[in-house]
Amino acid sequence: MNALYIKEAINKLVSEAKFTYFGKKITWKDNRPQPTDDQIKAKIKELEAEALINAKYAGIEKHIYSFYSEKKQSQDTKWADSYTTKLKASGVEDLELKIVNKAKAFFLGGTLEEMLEDVADEQKPYFKKLIKVAIRTEWAELCVMEGKKAIQEDREPNYPPFPNI
Repeated sequence: MNALYIKEAINKLVSEAKFTYFGKKITWKDNRPQPTDDQIKAKIKELEAEALINAKYAGIEKHIYSFYSEKKQSQDTKWADSYTTKLKASGVEDLELKIVNKAKAFFLGGTLEEMLEDVADEQKPYFKKLIKVAIRTEWAELCVMEGKKAIQEDREPNYPPFPNI
């Protein structure tokens, strides 16, 4: 049995079980019914499979963070909140829809300059930042979808390139 998962496996089978494991031997200190070796081995296999999937999901996060760090995402969220408030206060309607549509246009080959053509000059810096945040967020979401699909298909992911905007 894989010693790494024995404690977790047993505790999933018997909540808060009391036992020791030493020299490949389990010594029970619990009066409740004990799981069989086969039950423990089966649970260990489940945990190992789960760990493998979790490692693959961690690879998705690692890829995203290598281009778009948690710190940058946090900063973007703060800017987006502030600029959204300012634009809404100045009377911009359907702001979220406009930003989402402009970000989608980027992935269809549109340029940032084209996306800002219909925006008033005083609002362009705010829209520009919000569009950039939306593009980076969309990229991260596309990476997650590709990563999950690759896991399901048991292949290496083919992530979209990071949008250098």
